[in-house]
Amino acid sequence: DSGVSVPTFIWDLHADWRWQGWRVRALAAVAELDNVDQLNAVANGGPLVGQASIGERMVGWYGEVGYDVLTLLSEASAQQLTPFVRWEEFDTQASVPDGFASNPANERRVLTMGVAWQPIDQVIVKLDYEDWDNEADSARDQWNFALGYIF
Repeated sequence: DSGVSVPTFIWDLHADWRWQGWRVRALAAVAELDNVDQLNAVANGGPLVGQASIGERMVGWYGEVGYDVLTLLSEASAQQLTPFVRWEEFDTQASVPDGFASNPANERRVLTMGVAWQPIDQVIVKLDYEDWDNEADSARDQWNFALGYIF
């Protein structure tokens, strides 16, 4: 136990709208931590210095739009095939304590383009490509494949 009290406040706002095959989703979130200077003194065997600080404020948001193309064939289809695009921005060091510096690699932007297939409501198969950017120009793009099951 480090003995450091870190009161934390987190808020978020979600939106999800669906209409005739269209799906629009959005999320915004903010986290604020107190006593981060004290936490930096003991975190990970501390003390943390320079750009290694834990963020006092973390912020992020995304917006996503998709369209179920199978509704063009039949609105009653049990399957869904939804190409989508998502834009997101997040910064895990939006602010840091005095005496520390934010790492520009933590200010990120991601453009994701992909497709999601749901053969039944409980199963989803997704393939997407993420184009990552950050203020340090060190981000790497990536492909993702996912399989999900809700029981």
